[in-house]
Amino acid sequence: MTPLLKTLHLSLERPHPLDKRADRERLIHSIQKELGTSIPIDLDLRHLRDLPRLLREGAFSITLTVCLLPDRAQVVSLGKGTPYGLAIDIGTTNMAASLIDCKTGEKVCQAERENPQIEAGTDVLTRVHRAMAGEGERLHDLLIQGLNSLIEDICKASATAPHEIYALSIAGNTIMTHFLLGLPVENIPIDPYIPVSHGFDFLRPDELGLGINPSGVVYVFPNAGSYVGGDIIAGILS
Repeated sequence: MTPLLKTLHLSLERPHPLDKRADRERLIHSIQKELGTSIPIDLDLRHLRDLPRLLREGAFSITLTVCLLPDRAQVVSLGKGTPYGLAIDIGTTNMAASLIDCKTGEKVCQAERENPQIEAGTDVLTRVHRAMAGEGERLHDLLIQGLNSLIEDICKASATAPHEIYALSIAGNTIMTHFLLGLPVENIPIDPYIPVSHGFDFLRPDELGLGINPSGVVYVFPNAGSYVGGDIIAGILS
């Protein structure tokens, strides 16, 4: 499996009178050459503002981290430092997280926390009934608050700052995944048991209100059916 994050150490060709490419285009060409691909490279405005200074301070050598997406690569960090990834399992009763050093692939820390949706019901079908009664947004908010508390727990335990986490993968059963994304769940437990979606696009942390680096990427494991969720898919892959 290809990891979401990859750290690159690049030495760019310096500008000269016969090579007047802009800093951004010079960097993108170097990234594509290093990756051996011509896929688009996304570089957001936040990083673009820092690029001229970092290139010249480093004599046009630079370390950066990219997120490898199916059809493009996204620059998530410019400069040195350790990029971290976070893997979270959302269970009906408990949530568990593992913090990964994306340079070494080693697990740095893990943490657990009770799923706060328990206050709305100890089993998933009770929560579905509460959502069908108009409490879907509340159940979504409870889950996001719990996940952010879990992120805070693991950052404190590992002396890691939330902005150092650039990739977040989340697995849960089909209903938990729908609660996470704020999707309707009322059709899942009723024949013919149809979810809103089996697969999901890569998301930005701010789309879900999750407290990691805003330039990072969130991957939600797909579900294979109404009762075969992303937690089972993740387990099979593992």
